[in-house]
Amino acid sequence: MNSPANAKLRKRAAEQALAAGESPFGAGRYLKEISGMDEVSFHMSGTEAVMQAVRLARYHTGRSHLVRFCGAYHGWWGDVQP
Repeated sequence: MNSPANAKLRKRAAEQALAAGESPFGAGRYLKEISGMDEVSFHMSGTEAVMQAVRLARYHTGRSHLVRFCGAYHGWWGDVQP
């Protein structure tokens, strides 16, 4: 599913949708079709993306703790700061 060929197709679909004047949500429809995923999301920053990923992981696993790697940047959100 995450092969280089699929990544290239997803990128091309997003570029075509945006070039056609569609909103990112229109691009999301194409990305869902190509990837087979039920949901896709767009974020304004890496911090927002990390926040969403952590919330989804906590919800689906039922765990409250997460692993962080020293020396890696995970955004300015308090839950991922050292």
